[in-house]
Amino acid sequence: MLMFRFKAFQVVTAVAAFLTMSPQHGLAEAEKSVQGKEIEARLESALQRLTAIQQSLENEIESIRKDLEEFRQVHGTSDPSLSTSVSPSEAASPAQVPSSDKLSEFRQRIINPDLGVGHREQEFFKRPSLFLQTRYLAGKLRDVQTNEGYEPNFDLNRLEFAMEGRVNERFGMGFEIQYHPATDGSSEELVNLAYLDFYLNPYTTVRAGQFVRPFGFDIQQSSFDRENPERMNAVGYFFPGQRDRGVFVQGNLNFLDANPLQDLAYWVGVSNGNNFFDDNNANVNLNFRVRKYYRNKTLATGFSAIVGKQPLPPGLRGNNNGNVFGLDAQWQKGWFGLRGEYIAGNMPSTLLSLPFPENIEYAPAFRPGRSLTGGHLTALFQISARNSTYLRYDQMNSDLVTGLPIKAFNLGYFHQFSSNVRLAFDYQFKNGPSFNDDAQNQRFAITLNSEF
Repeated sequence: MLMFRFKAFQVVTAVAAFLTMSPQHGLAEAEKSVQGKEIEARLESALQRLTAIQQSLENEIESIRKDLEEFRQVHGTSDPSLSTSVSPSEAASPAQVPSSDKLSEFRQRIINPDLGVGHREQEFFKRPSLFLQTRYLAGKLRDVQTNEGYEPNFDLNRLEFAMEGRVNERFGMGFEIQYHPATDGSSEELVNLAYLDFYLNPYTTVRAGQFVRPFGFDIQQSSFDRENPERMNAVGYFFPGQRDRGVFVQGNLNFLDANPLQDLAYWVGVSNGNNFFDDNNANVNLNFRVRKYYRNKTLATGFSAIVGKQPLPPGLRGNNNGNVFGLDAQWQKGWFGLRGEYIAGNMPSTLLSLPFPENIEYAPAFRPGRSLTGGHLTALFQISARNSTYLRYDQMNSDLVTGLPIKAFNLGYFHQFSSNVRLAFDYQFKNGPSFNDDAQNQRFAITLNSEF
């Protein structure tokens, strides 16, 4: 930039010097004065144009820098090469979706192509993150007691510190610790994530430890990104805590030439099926998920399955299967986004799957052979670059405590102060209380999320 300014100034100075070399013999003193003023005016005009060009270039460079910084924050990379171009092979990867304009940022939030694919592109020690969520609740549902999905006024919902990413060319790690279980007396939930990644090849990762279950969209979406205050009701009963312990293989098939297999990601593995806790039976769960992107990644669909067993309450005999299946879809067009998810399976026998056989809290409404189904449909509208609204319908066929169906309708608005801070307002219509993990039994909620 300094070299540009110096050369431009030299050109302008040279032009001015050339113009001043015209013959002066025979000119009247008045003509000399007029000509001198014209030259000075032309020089001043040239300098003003030069200043305007410099300002325009500086503004453009600053805009490009901001776009690049937002891109790096979204994709978790500090590779300088990303500031110039993206290779075709990178563009084909689910984890590489440009977000330089506002519509693609909206698409990133609706579709979330990075969901569950890991953090290979980000260095473990360079990107620690701190997540804080504070909330104000008002207007509890009828017959709801305090601490049953309702804590009035202000509350610190989540405080989490995490480090995830690549340690070297072959290994990665993930670690997250959360504060709020300590105040609830749930010490076993203090460690949220603890896993090791082995990069088998550019398309395949093996993960072992404790991590977020690769099932559906709602479970894996982060609490910072989620529009609704909490996940849908069925998720809170099927997967309290959203974590599990086991070994998974995750990858994509972009190395194949077949078009139907491009932009297809998969997860397959075995797990305890018991969240944060030690397993409560001698069996392991088989897990499978596949997700496919279509139409320039404006549409994504997924299928998830878990096959396993669960303990039965004392004195009961019958079907002890713990199978769960799910379908999810996300779609975006312009300023409108749509998400839907459906989960069905054997009704969970326990509320929190505590260690077997001590302290198991069996679900009052559980009966062997009964099923639990639930789902949601969410519509999102982008009002402007920083403002959005949403409508969400959530239904579940039977609460595990009351045995009654649950229906909830949420409408909300949120404002994005920056890529790291967001304020959301939500009002809920709900036919009755639920008692699942992270249950929401209030009418009105204000949530402030910050992540750095």
